[in-house]
Amino acid sequence: VTTNPIPTKFCEFDTLPTTPFAWDPVCLQEGVDHLGCIADGKNHECRFCGKAPYGPCPTCTFESEPTTLYAWDNKCKPGEYSKGCFADGVHFECRWCGDEDSEYDAC
Repeated sequence: VTTNPIPTKFCEFDTLPTTPFAWDPVCLQEGVDHLGCIADGKNHECRFCGKAPYGPCPTCTFESEPTTLYAWDNKCKPGEYSKGCFADGVHFECRWCGDEDSEYDAC
C-alpha cells in the first residue's frame, strides 16, 4: 500500500550518467556535506551516490521485508517508466523485479 504521494521532482540528465544518483533533499540543508549535489547541473537535490568519492545511495524502505524481489532503479520516472516502481511507497526508484517468470522486469 502506497502511503506517500508520488514524487514530482527528479534528476534531469541530458545523458544518463554511469555513476548512480538519487534525489536527496538533504542537499538543500545548510551545514551538511553537499558532495555530489546538483549532479544533473539543474536540481540541487539531484545527487551522485554509490561510488567513491560519493556516499551510499538510498535503499528501499519496507516496514517488513517483502517476499518479492526488489531493486533500486534510476530508470523509474512517472510517465516514462513505472513498471513495479514505488514498491516501498517511499522512493519512486524502488522497483519490484523478478526473473523471466515474474510479472516484473528483471532485477
